[in-house]
Amino acid sequence: MKALKSFLIISSAALGIGYLLLVLFSKQSENTDLVIYSAGPRPVIERLVADFEAQHNVRIRLFVATTGQLMAKLEAERFRPQADIVIFASPVAAEALHRQGRLASLADIELPNQEQPEWHHDDGYYLATSAAYVGVALNDRQREWSPSWLELFNSTNQYRLAMPSPSRSGTAGDFVVDYVLRDDSAFSRILAARQAGLEFPAANSQALTGLLIGTYDGILAAVDYLVFAQQARGNNIVMHYPSDGVPLITRPIAMLQHSTQRESARLFIQHLFTVESQSVMADAHLLPIRSDVALSPQRAAVTPTTAWLPDNVEGLTHQGPILRRFQYEIERAPIRSGNQAPKENLR
Repeated sequence: MKALKSFLIISSAALGIGYLLLVLFSKQSENTDLVIYSAGPRPVIERLVADFEAQHNVRIRLFVATTGQLMAKLEAERFRPQADIVIFASPVAAEALHRQGRLASLADIELPNQEQPEWHHDDGYYLATSAAYVGVALNDRQREWSPSWLELFNSTNQYRLAMPSPSRSGTAGDFVVDYVLRDDSAFSRILAARQAGLEFPAANSQALTGLLIGTYDGILAAVDYLVFAQQARGNNIVMHYPSDGVPLITRPIAMLQHSTQRESARLFIQHLFTVESQSVMADAHLLPIRSDVALSPQRAAVTPTTAWLPDNVEGLTHQGPILRRFQYEIERAPIRSGNQAPKENLR
């Protein structure tokens, strides 16, 4: 009798657990939300998502953060993946996921004729939706100053200059990696600039705020669309592209290999290449991938004389060691006493 009671109790518990698992599985299978992780600008992706939901009757769950935060979240969820789509502000991050075998091919996505094929992954594992150049933001009083990168790193004791921290800003990190890979003397030059007064305020927004209020004369490794946005608000700052060249940083979109919403995901990715979506990006001063979409007036007013696409594979290979060395040897290096530009030199 005791054995029968024990059997009934165990059977009931097993049935209960089975029912609970069935309910949980059913709820999960009924979840048809498209989950998107995206780097900013937040107003742009929120507008694109709202337009897509209205047109296609697909509900989207959106998470917006920096590229570094997105990578950390994806890694934390590696064994319980949530996202279907990810949009980065750096192609090196997308290349990292591709190398790990975590991206699905988008080779079947129809792209417009007026686009830049070299901006995309060669085998279609991530596609550029827009781009931005990384140059220098200057105070309006330095409008006539047209320094090269070499001049900038040699002029820190004359001007108060800053660079967004490469450990906090994806675009600044991409610039540092690209600059170091292109110039054997890059580390020594930037270290000398640091010792002469170069500062590293957190990310792009904090650095630009320092420029606007007069703390700095210029911001090195500034991403241009943020500078153009400030100009559109009436702030007198200048976007300068050094004549020795600037990197073009693309903003790729990718679909995660584990996605269960592939039809909706592909539909959304296709949506980002429409004239309407590209116009939303252009209005935010990003460089659209379609040549039939007008640039914002601020972007159209200035163009780099020399620009290039960094090598994503090489960048990924060397990114970790370069940025770690930069953080420990340069960002943490002390400024030599008396080398900082005097406050009366501030414009």
